[in-house]
Amino acid sequence: MAAAASRPAPAACSACKEIDADRYIDYVELDAASNRSIDEIRDLIERAAKPTVGRFKVFMIDEAHQLTKDAFNALLKTLEEPPEYPQFRAGHHRPRRCCPRC
Repeated sequence: MAAAASRPAPAACSACKEIDADRYIDYVELDAASNRSIDEIRDLIERAAKPTVGRFKVFMIDEAHQLTKDAFNALLKTLEEPPEYPQFRAGHHRPRRCCPRC
């Protein structure tokens, strides 16, 4: 029973299956460890237009704590006044430091 609990749940909907297969056009992943400048965040924000096939356009920002201060501030402005369609998700491995401004 313990082995089954440690396995991730299977993707149920078609959007999740497409994301898992790296084929979902309305899912964008940014590695902030490599793309951490304000220019990359501005490009990401510009791509936050209406989704093509899904209900939302989802942006996963991995290693979000690696963003520069200027990049984080640009993203924060968008999060404070969000457009209708994008969903931003941030991931990091350092739970005590989620904000580069801290």
